[in-house]
Amino acid sequence: TLALGVIFFSFTIFGAFLWVSVTYLDPSGKVEDIGPRNTTWVAVQLQIPCERNGGKVFISHYDVSFVRADGHYTQVYTRDERLFCAWPVTKATKRLLPAGFLQTHRSYLVNPKHVARFERSKDKGRCLFNSADLPPAPVSRSKLKVTQEALSSQVGAVRAT
Repeated sequence: TLALGVIFFSFTIFGAFLWVSVTYLDPSGKVEDIGPRNTTWVAVQLQIPCERNGGKVFISHYDVSFVRADGHYTQVYTRDERLFCAWPVTKATKRLLPAGFLQTHRSYLVNPKHVARFERSKDKGRCLFNSADLPPAPVSRSKLKVTQEALSSQVGAVRAT
């Protein structure tokens, strides 16, 4: 009886510690500092696994201009290069939308920090980037209003044609 009591209380204490440690983690990728009265949030930098010259590299989401679906995989565009990523567009959407990316089309995720201009023509639009080497990212009719509102905070980014 004593041994069963010790096992029960051990599992209870272990479960309590496990539960308390999990409550300090946020699923959005942020970690809480549990100081006595100093609670701060630290953003975790998201690393996107890509391939370059047959080797795996990790690209920071800050450096990504946009992501384009390519079959079951994606292409990651930075200022200087286009890289293959094994993530499907659904996984990229799930991870990058909370990081501030916009879904401008079912196949495109755009980092608004890299958008130089947004051009609208009738019921479509496109995002143009700072780098001349990057192709424009299309904006579908269903995402036009949301994209235009999100980019309107950037000075000079929105222009109707």
